[in-house]
Amino acid sequence: MASNPHLSNGSKSAATDAVTTRLNGGTVEIRSGTQPASPDAAPSDGALLATFNLPNPAFAAAVNGVAAIGVIAAVVAAATGVASWFRFYRSAANGSTAELDGTVGTANADMIIDSVNIQQNAHVQINSFTYTQQG
Repeated sequence: MASNPHLSNGSKSAATDAVTTRLNGGTVEIRSGTQPASPDAAPSDGALLATFNLPNPAFAAAVNGVAAIGVIAAVVAAATGVASWFRFYRSAANGSTAELDGTVGTANADMIIDSVNIQQNAHVQINSFTYTQQG
């Protein structure tokens, strides 16, 4: 028999809030290179281009399993490169563990940023990111 589970919108929202709450006060890195298979794997190539500090709370409360990131100030790039992926980390008080990663781009990506062509000492801005719980 095929497996075909589905979550209610309330359950999807609860799961989304559980994930996004773990990111409160954490950081998100914009990186070049190849995105690892999961947040459990360390980056193997590329460079750390920019690091953003997340507010607390980092995301709005989920609605129907979708939560939008809050307003995050632009940062100055630490290095030059072509951004290809991001990684969210928990706060230092909660172990700074990697929790979530995905693609970055100016369109058709998990996270939308102002430009993927990042220059050291130039400003980098996250334009939008939403976390969506599947199910």
